Parts: sequence; C-alpha cells; structure tokens
Amino acid sequence: AERLPKAGSACCASPDRMGLARQFAPCLLVLCFCPWAGLAKLQAGPVRISGPRRENHWKYLSKFGYSTGVGTYKTRVRLHHPKTIAEEVALKLEVYLDEDWPKVEAEKDVCERGINARQTKEIVIKEDGEWSEWADGTLAQNVRPHIWYFVLSDCDGAFRNFTHRLKFELHATQEGGSEFSVEMRWMLPANVLFLLGFGIYTWWVYK
Repeated sequence: AERLPKAGSACCASPDRMGLARQFAPCLLVLCFCPWAGLAKLQAGPVRISGPRRENHWKYLSKFGYSTGVGTYKTRVRLHHPKTIAEEVALKLEVYLDEDWPKVEAEKDVCERGINARQTKEIVIKEDGEWSEWADGTLAQNVRPHIWYFVLSDCDGAFRNFTHRLKFELHATQEGGSEFSVEMRWMLPANVLFLLGFGIYTWWVYK
C-alpha cells in the first residue's frame, strides 16, 4: 500500500512555510520599523492639569537621553478641553536632570519640586485654543550621557483650580540632529541584523 507522507515531512512543509512567510512577512517588517517611530522624540500627547487637588498641578510629560554634546528641545502646548478660555495664562515647563530625579520624586509636595529643576521655561497658553509658541532650550553633556525629564507645572494657579485638558508636543534632538534617545543608540544595527536574518529566512522559504 502506498504510504502517505507524514505531517511535517519536506513535501508537506514547503507549502506551509511559504504560506506562513507570505502571511507574516508584512507584520515582521512593520515590527522592525515600528520601534523607530515610537522612540523618535517628536512626541505628542494629552495632559490633564490643575484642579482642586495640589498633586494635579505638576505633570510629567516625557524624558529623553542625550549623548555627550549639546542637545536641543522644544515644547508647545494647546487647549483641548475647554476649547477656549477668557484670557491667556502662563504655565511652566520644568526640566530635570537624571541625577536629581530621585530627589524630585521623593518630595511629597509636588509644587516644591521645582527648586530642583535645572531649567524653567514659560509657556503661554493661548485663549483661542491655538498652539503656544515653542519653549526651547539646549542641554549640555560634557562627561557622560544624561537623561532629562520634562514636566509641565501650574503651581502658580494660572488655571485657578479648574481642571484643564491640554495637548503637548515635545521635540528633542541630539547634537548631530538625531531624534533617538541615547539608550536607543544600537537600534539601527539591531534592525539591520534583523533585516539580514529576515532576508535569509525568506530566501530559504522560497528557494
């Protein structure tokens, strides 16, 4: 009697491999490049600030690791809800060094944390809901890389204890113009190796 090929044998595996390759190839390529999009620091997001509770007057936005040299940052903010306000108000962008961050988090009164900020910039929220002007600055690393933390503060009570929802954009760059945080320095060679391995796998499936 003629024997049927066993499941998993070469004659049966090849079509399965080809089907899987066709099915998952686009997904693998997307996964390869998605980390680049997620880690490049042109970051946008919502932030809810102020209100009757004091701890809501100080809100973490993001962080960025700078390599040695002089990096740059810029941030802008706009109203989300309510859409408009009666007049312009000024908030503060506070920038903290990684060496100070444990001390910052240990301070229970969030509005006392600002004394540890290495830089403070004013951001004027426009009453018509348009974007504020960019609040920008530079951060120098002379000896080793550092991670810097960005915080939005309304500890002066500009919103008069009413909760407001805002949108922010933060753009951080290394001295050479790279938008990738220092801990992601090996992301490019890692992705190149991934693509090389994927190419070898694809050749093996379709040969």
